[in-house]
Amino acid sequence: MPASSALTPNETMSPEVYANRFLEFAHAMRAVDPTISLGAVVDFNYAHTVPRAYPYWTQRVLGIASEEIDFLAVHCGYAPVIFDDKLWNARTVYSATLAAPVLIAQNLADLANVVSSTTGPFRNIPFAVTEWGPLFQFNSDGRFIDHPKTLASALFTASTLKAFMESSRTSIANYFKLIDTSGQGAIGYLNDLPTSKASLMAMQMFGQHFGPELVRSSTQGPVYDAPSVGWVDAVGSAPYLDIVSSTSPDGKTLYILAINKHFDRSIQTSIQLSNFLPKASGSVFTLTGTAPDANTGVVWIPSPGLRTPQAAIGPNSRVNLGGPNEVSITASSFVGASQSFTYTFTPHSVTSIVLTSQ
Repeated sequence: MPASSALTPNETMSPEVYANRFLEFAHAMRAVDPTISLGAVVDFNYAHTVPRAYPYWTQRVLGIASEEIDFLAVHCGYAPVIFDDKLWNARTVYSATLAAPVLIAQNLADLANVVSSTTGPFRNIPFAVTEWGPLFQFNSDGRFIDHPKTLASALFTASTLKAFMESSRTSIANYFKLIDTSGQGAIGYLNDLPTSKASLMAMQMFGQHFGPELVRSSTQGPVYDAPSVGWVDAVGSAPYLDIVSSTSPDGKTLYILAINKHFDRSIQTSIQLSNFLPKASGSVFTLTGTAPDANTGVVWIPSPGLRTPQAAIGPNSRVNLGGPNEVSITASSFVGASQSFTYTFTPHSVTSIVLTSQ
């Protein structure tokens, strides 16, 4: 490396230095293997409360190195982090958390616009979200440190997956992380055995009860105003109900996946289908639990005696209890489907309605 680009441990790297280093590495690496794909880090984050050392980092990096960039690494976590606990109640925290996917979707759209305006409309650089998932606190004595295991966190997971699916440039989104003995992870431990957390069940809803061909969906329904909490900005008119739809490759099976983020109320919905005539009977798969903060009972292994009792979503909180039967996916049949029908989505749930064509 040129001596002029050396950094001391306490210095930051400007976007210009980073972009030129990226080019050096890219040329050297492609000389060895021209088939590799190389990603450059961008600084986009959906929260205005998160400070940026270099405004316009992304534009400056793209302006120098875009021709060698195969994808953009959106390494901002997309997590509703609380560094400074202001003693919010759990409902306030989750109101912000469940509104955050609105900001994530807008952030990805904004990044797409920046790429197009910087590199031109024909340079379609895809995005790789290199880590994301529910994360509330880092300190082990925090009141929300163990909340990534809750059902409400799974609703965040499902709604964020919807945002990624509907972002045409997002090709990779790595959930952080698969298995963990402490607060994070989609899998924890119960009685020394690996046990699914609610967020893994949300991913299973997409993996097992959803199709590969995304189709356009739109929703009109009840909304709420969410406050700014931690790394999540305030959101006006956040939807209680998110819906994303897909079909099988042959178009003969339709999947309607709905996320009811209301803690307490069912949402009766009128569903209108276009260009799909279903059979009257179908299948329904529902992920829900005994309370919004219900969990499968996984335990904090590193220091169970030190963990603070977790903030509860009242009035029937289960966050400090938990157990194998508290959160589950159930299957049922549904009769009455047509091109216009009604369905009632239970509180704090993820539901997949599976219909086949006549």
